[in-house]
Order: sequence, then structure tokens, then C-alpha cells
Amino acid sequence: MIYVILGMHKSGTTLLAETLHKSGINMVEEAIKDQDYHTGNKYERLSFKNINKSILDCEDLESLDTLEDLQISETSRQQETYMRQSIQQCNNSYQYWGFKDPRTCITYPLWKQYLPKHKIIAIYRHPYQVMQHYLRNKRLDDKLKRTYKSVKGWKFYNSLLLNILENTDQDTFIFNYEDFMHNASILQGLSEFCGLPMVNTILKSSYHNKKTNNSFIKLLDFPAQRKALDIYYKLESLRSDTPRESI
Repeated sequence: MIYVILGMHKSGTTLLAETLHKSGINMVEEAIKDQDYHTGNKYERLSFKNINKSILDCEDLESLDTLEDLQISETSRQQETYMRQSIQQCNNSYQYWGFKDPRTCITYPLWKQYLPKHKIIAIYRHPYQVMQHYLRNKRLDDKLKRTYKSVKGWKFYNSLLLNILENTDQDTFIFNYEDFMHNASILQGLSEFCGLPMVNTILKSSYHNKKTNNSFIKLLDFPAQRKALDIYYKLESLRSDTPRESI
């Protein structure tokens, strides 16, 4: 079975990929023993990540710059060949495997053309928490620009995620990062969804969550953009108390 992780940067996708990988679902070409997110391992399958970057032509751009100006262009025959070959190689090598790269929120419509039956695991996080992460340890003169870009980026990625979840015909499991960190039932639900016992990789000592501040986010939510909190609450309405099967 194939598992596709979908979610924005700074929303828990690495922790989720690490959990799957250590539970027997191969997520990377080669994992470095005893490494995790805090020691530099993002648990990304590099071949798939490189294909995404090639499609979006965003090799040197920071995650917050991977926005709507990077529309998917028509894929080349070479890119399509790489996609097919990468999928086939993983299918030949592993019974359970998957991949994560936040850019897949943008490129998933292409991947789904070549992927056989698969399962989607989606994780999202409150926009205020994501913004706080991007502002951490930044100079005051840089914070205003990054505040705008982080809210704009959150809307872009999560509106794409919402559209995928509302229209997919694949089995999905959807949850909030904060619940993942604090609610053991999420790990149990993930085990049931994957059909494998999940290893708990959560280190509560490394959890730097901030109390959500809806009033602050509303001040930063620009009228020309779709409301961040509207998207957030729609994602909340889809979250899985138990795995949600396709119809």
C-alpha cells in the first residue's frame, strides 16, 4: 500500500513521516539511524521531492516563496517518465511505502495520474501556530514581511489541501497537528488506518506550540484572500475521529 502525506510546511509532516517510517512504512531512500527532525532528517523521499521541484521550477526558493506564482506547467515527457519510474521502483522494493513533501499539495493532481490505489494522510495546523514558527528568532524588521508571507502561504497550501480532500476518491485520514501531539487516539486511529501498529515518535519536550489567537489572525487576514480561519474550520469539519473511507 502507498501512503501520501499532505500538509503545509511547519505543520507536522516530518513528524508524521518519521512515525510511519519507524512503524514499517518506508518513507525515504535511506534513513540515517538515530536522526529525526531536530537533527536534520526531514524524512523526505528525495527522488519525489526533486521531481516536485523540477515541475515547479523552485529549486532555490524558500518554502514561503512556493506560492501561486509557481503554477504547474505542462509536464515534460522526461518528468512523466521519472514519475512512473520512481513509483514503480518503490512498488518493486516495498510492500508499504509512501512519500511526503509539502509541495505535493500543489503537484498532487499530477501524481494521482500515475499512482495506483493509495491512501492519503493529511495533517494541518492552526495558521497562528504556523506563523509563530516562521517568525521565531527573526529580526523585527523582517517580521512584518514574513507575517504577510506566512499567512498568505498558509491560505495557499491549505486551500489546495482542502480541495484535494473534498474531491478525492482515495481513503483518507485527516487530523490536526495539535491533536496529534496531545491525543493518543490519533495514533490509534492512524494504526487502524494503516493496518500497522504505530511507533510513538512524539517528544513532548520538543513541542513549541503557542496558544491560538483568533483575534490576531483576523487582523492579518487580508480581504483580497480567502479567509484563513474559514479554511481552517472547513479542515476541522473533515478531520477523522476514525478513518474516513472513500465512497
